Amino acid sequence: TSAAYVAWSRRSGARDAPALRRHVDLQIGLDLLILTLLLFWSGGVSNPLVVSFLFHTLIAALLLSVRAAVFVAALSLALAVGLALLVRRGQLPHHSLVGALFDPRTVDLLVLTGWLTTLGLVLALAILIVAAVLRRLAGREAELKGLTRQLALSEKLASIGTLAAGVSHEINNPVGVIRSKVGVLRYRIEDHDPKDLLIAE
Repeated sequence: TSAAYVAWSRRSGARDAPALRRHVDLQIGLDLLILTLLLFWSGGVSNPLVVSFLFHTLIAALLLSVRAAVFVAALSLALAVGLALLVRRGQLPHHSLVGALFDPRTVDLLVLTGWLTTLGLVLALAILIVAAVLRRLAGREAELKGLTRQLALSEKLASIGTLAAGVSHEINNPVGVIRSKVGVLRYRIEDHDPKDLLIAE
C-alpha cells in the first residue's frame, strides 16, 4: 500500500511544501490505519508489536514537528484504546495470538488500563527525547553558524592585515630610498659641497 501511495504521489507532482505536508500526513494516517488493522488480525493490543505505533510518532517528530508528533501519538493511542475497548466489549472479534501478553476480553481492566497507559507514556517519552535531541541539534547548529561567522571575520581580518603589510612594504621601500638620499644630501650640505654637486646627486 505504501509503495502504491508513493508511486501515486510522484505522478501527482506535489512539489510545494503544503502539498508535501498533506502527502506526509495522509501517508502516516494510512500507515496507522493499516497497522491497527494488522494488530486487529494478530491479537490486538495484546500483541507486543503494538509498540510499532512508536515508529510513526518518531517519524512525525523528526520530519514534521513536535506538535505533529503529539497528534500522531494521541491518534495512535486512541486507535489502540478503541481497538482494545471494541474487542473487550465483544463488538469486534478477538483473534488470538500465540505468545500474546494477555487476552483483552478476560484480563482485569486495571491490567489493560496499565498496558495502554504504559504505551501512552512510551509515546510521550519518545517525543520528549526526540524534542530534546532536536533542540540540542538546533543549538549546535546555531553555535556552528556563529563559529563559521567568526572564522570568516578572522579570515577577513587576516586578509586586511596581509594587505596592510603589503602596502606598508610597498610604501616603505621608496621611503627608505628617500631617507637614504636625504641622509647623503645632509652630509654633503654639512661638508659644504657646491650646489651643482648637490643637484647632480
